[in-house]
Amino acid sequence: MSLENTLVERSTAARRAAASRAPSTRSRVTNRPRKMVLSGATTEGRRLLDIADALADGLGGWAALSDLMAARVRRAAELVTLAEMVRRDALLGKVVVNPDTLVRLENCGARACKALGLDLSNEREIEAGTGLKPLKWPVLK
Repeated sequence: MSLENTLVERSTAARRAAASRAPSTRSRVTNRPRKMVLSGATTEGRRLLDIADALADGLGGWAALSDLMAARVRRAAELVTLAEMVRRDALLGKVVVNPDTLVRLENCGARACKALGLDLSNEREIEAGTGLKPLKWPVLK
């Protein structure tokens, strides 16, 4: 038996053991994947939950997500919300933000969303509700 096969068997056994553990021995975050860091009583908390729910729905809903995917959804939603909060505060003049920092933060959120594997190719059509294809810029020759 090779070392690689042994590691695969161990990781599979570890996943089965973790899944079969009693909820009282697992983390609160693991047991309640829809519970966010920010309170739903705040505007930021509601926005975070809206984004997380939209991402989870795109993957089949919270019930269909594994623990790892639920954590990835929370992470992506938190990063997108954080980028939105920083952009808002910068536009309102509450904080001074280096534009490079804001771009990096937004790119980090976009990469986290892309890592979820959602097909967002027709998102603009669905949101608009018109069924029209998005405009494409002409190619200059």
